[in-house]
Amino acid sequence: MNKTIRVAITSERINNRSYELTAKTFLDLTLFELCTPIVYGSKKDAEAVFKSLETQPNWTSVRQAEEAQDGRLNIIDTPADSAYARALDDCLQQRVEVMVVLGTAPQDMGPHILVTDDLRIFVPDEPLSNENVEAQAKVFKSILRRDFMLSAPRIALLQPAAPEGEALPVPPEGWNEVASLFGPYNAEQFDEANQYSLFDGILPTSRDQAKVLFSEKDDAQGATLITGQPFVVTASSLGNKSALTQNADDPTVGQPLRNAIYLALDVFRRRINYDRPYKNPLPKLYHEKKDESEKVRFTIPKAKTEKQKEE
Repeated sequence: MNKTIRVAITSERINNRSYELTAKTFLDLTLFELCTPIVYGSKKDAEAVFKSLETQPNWTSVRQAEEAQDGRLNIIDTPADSAYARALDDCLQQRVEVMVVLGTAPQDMGPHILVTDDLRIFVPDEPLSNENVEAQAKVFKSILRRDFMLSAPRIALLQPAAPEGEALPVPPEGWNEVASLFGPYNAEQFDEANQYSLFDGILPTSRDQAKVLFSEKDDAQGATLITGQPFVVTASSLGNKSALTQNADDPTVGQPLRNAIYLALDVFRRRINYDRPYKNPLPKLYHEKKDESEKVRFTIPKAKTEKQKEE
């Protein structure tokens, strides 16, 4: 693309910590080569936070997304209680390309995927069962193909932490062919054997199991991809200790937000590349059906009789 991707940055409860994290993140000027950040929130609060920092970011205030300037951190002055709604509307109207939520994404945005350098953990809307695990696996597989460009993803199903004697969901024969689903595996043994590297995606049986698995990893290297939206949405946790580091020279400052931005940009580009071949497919070519068998090809025409010649 000839222009940088416009990124809407906000949350349902944007506050001073949000502005501080955003400011420290964009002290890294190389980010401006990849995107044009637009923060939806209070200009007055953001300015006060920026002035309190030892190093201020290069920022400006604009009235709407179309006025956003490349190479600068743009602030759209919006009341805190309506900042998220305005950013969402700009995404739906395609005034911005992607959205990054500071903190936990709203629950009504649908299922999501926890992403680290080597893990993609699907967080289901409801606990898995024998009845819905196949459908969830197929959804996960389609996301891995389109958003992560994995043509034949391998998905590991984990067992729930069930009481002794309770039945566990076991995929029937053939599911690994339909949904590339393998398992179920005992979560503790799976982790101890470091089997995560053998799979492209992990399918836990509940939200709690997914959160425990993600929290055991280095969350400074992770971000969340929200699925089910017509545009790319990622989320960055504000709870990470690196987000609150006061030393601006620390390389981990702003890393959670950077990860969420990088993930959003990567997924946005991958979707374009994945969808491009399907937009203008070649038209079908129809051929006249003829009998080209050897019987027809080598048949010698019979000579006409005298009667047929007279007719």
